[in-house]
Amino acid sequence: MIALTVQVPKSTPEELKTQQLCFALFASPKGFPEASNEAILSQCIDLSQTKMRPLNTEGSEFDLSIQGTQPMRTYALSLFVDANGDKKLNTSFIGIPKEAFGFSNNPRVSFSAPSFDECKWQSPFQVAQSLTVRVERYFNVSRSGDSTLN
Repeated sequence: MIALTVQVPKSTPEELKTQQLCFALFASPKGFPEASNEAILSQCIDLSQTKMRPLNTEGSEFDLSIQGTQPMRTYALSLFVDANGDKKLNTSFIGIPKEAFGFSNNPRVSFSAPSFDECKWQSPFQVAQSLTVRVERYFNVSRSGDSTLN
């Protein structure tokens, strides 16, 4: 089992009613990070059903357990906040994510998705493991419409 603490950007209560967190757990580089059909586990959960804890002025966090993992295996995790319920990471016409996303090991993301090697971790001999994953927006959009790169 993997016990995740997922940190998400600040959302309004109205946004949380429609948002879901989609994640994919990979055991090899094949398909990572987008091809959820290549993942050993792929799922979306309704964020309105989670117990959010305030993190700071920038967001909140919640706990998530992923069952079915095996000890002494290598995994990598990709996830995103699906704001419109289509179960896809929506992007601009040039491929920049419009929805918040994150990866295991919290690698710095610049112009492309991180590799499996940047995100992988080895599960310990005992099956339970704890990870914290930050979900971030590529752009922060202010109310005035100005965008800043994270």
